[in-house]
This record gives sequence, structure tokens and C-alpha cells, in this order.
Amino acid sequence: MAIGELAQFGRRWPHWNFGKVLERRKMPYKVEKWNRPYPPNPAKLRLELEAEGYTVAHWCDRPEIFYSLHKHSDDQSHWIISGSLEITLRGGGTFCLERGDRDLMPAETYHSARVVGEEPVVYLIGSKQSTIDRAAARESEFDALLGFAAMMQASDAVQGDTEDDAQEEPEEEA
Repeated sequence: MAIGELAQFGRRWPHWNFGKVLERRKMPYKVEKWNRPYPPNPAKLRLELEAEGYTVAHWCDRPEIFYSLHKHSDDQSHWIISGSLEITLRGGGTFCLERGDRDLMPAETYHSARVVGEEPVVYLIGSKQSTIDRAAARESEFDALLGFAAMMQASDAVQGDTEDDAQEEPEEEA
């Protein structure tokens, strides 16, 4: 199979439907309630989030703070250290995260948030590139690799032509 054929084949498989497959398999919003026998430790939770590939920020919001409907381009996780945070998903319900609770929010999920109660909420925000973005990056890298292979094949063909010219015997002088 020539590189050009490989390039056409590569664009059809496995990537021809990859984005649509990931859209269907996109992780749903999920809440994990704290069920460990000890209180949440911010340092340990940070290590867990980082081990899962998240970039982590420590955050604190005072009572009555409200974030209006918005979305993020990356997957996020909010892990509550103290206080309570209410997350409302557009078309998906309202969830109250309390001390130790964690959510897993896929990229592009419209949501609002508000601090519940008289206590500030302290939490870790984990952020990582979404699964869909990683798939697009892999497809882009694959296309770049195919382009490089085609360039190398063309370069080899040009070198082959030059070597053929150099191997021709010179005409004898009369």
C-alpha cells in the first residue's frame, strides 16, 4: 500500500467515526459521596486528583457566592474540604456536595453553583483536558505522521532519480 493510500485509509479508520464514538461514550456527571472513616485531608486528595491526571487548584468561596450558568472546555472535579456547594446542571438536576464529597463533571456541561449555608466552602478543583480534546489531538498527530511519511517517500523518490542520473555512464568523447 502506497503512502497516499495509507493516508486515505488512515483518515477512514480508525478515526472516521472516533469523535462520534467518544461523544456517545462521554462520561456523565457523577457525584461520589464521602464514605471513608476519616475526615478529608486536602494534601491526600490533591495527590489523588493529580494521580488521575488533574491539575489542581485550592479554592474558597464565602457564603452566598453564586456562579451563574456556564461551562468549561475541560473535565473538572470539585472535591469539598469543608462547607457545602450546590451544583445545578442545565436539564440535569441539583446536587449538594458536602465535606468530603466529590463530583466528576465532563467538559461542556452547563452548570451553575452556589455556596450553601453560613460557612465558606473550601474545595479542590481538578481540571484536565477532556477525552474528546485528547482524541482530536491524537487524530491531528496521526495526520501529521502521515504527512511526514508522504514527505519522506517523496524525498526518497527524488533521491532515487538523482542517483539514477548519476549512475548513467558519461558519453565518450570523440
